[in-house]
Amino acid sequence: MTEIQTIQLPDYLVILAYFAVIVVAGLTFGPRIRKAQDYFAAGSAMRVTRELLPTLRPLSEIATYAGEAIGELRHGADLVLNVAPNGCMVATMGEALTPAITHAAGEKVGRVQHLFSADGDVNEELLTLALLKSMGPERYYRTLAAHPRGTVGAFS
Repeated sequence: MTEIQTIQLPDYLVILAYFAVIVVAGLTFGPRIRKAQDYFAAGSAMRVTRELLPTLRPLSEIATYAGEAIGELRHGADLVLNVAPNGCMVATMGEALTPAITHAAGEKVGRVQHLFSADGDVNEELLTLALLKSMGPERYYRTLAAHPRGTVGAFS
């Protein structure tokens, strides 16, 4: 015969800890969310994406990626990295939409660079080329000389 187990003290403690974490997260992040649209529609990123994808189809990460990339380029970013893994829909569609994203960004056009190679490794050659094109050779090599390889924030 199978014995029926009831909830014990450790079970109650886990449930209580879960609710405590949820309450703390709500109190921490709640004030930053001004309205439901900021939470459910990723704020202004989706409004910007509508310029490029009026129907927001496909409604997935590509919509927020496109909106964020356009927004960053409009705010003067020199380089936007697409860090989606190779073969992922965001990586594939992001690469196809890159010309449209840079066109939608307007005059303050930086670069959109895909970070991973076809093998799934970080393509350092493409990354270096993108940094050179966005920063210019003088600024790139001055920054490189000031921060030896491997230091944090070398290109900030």
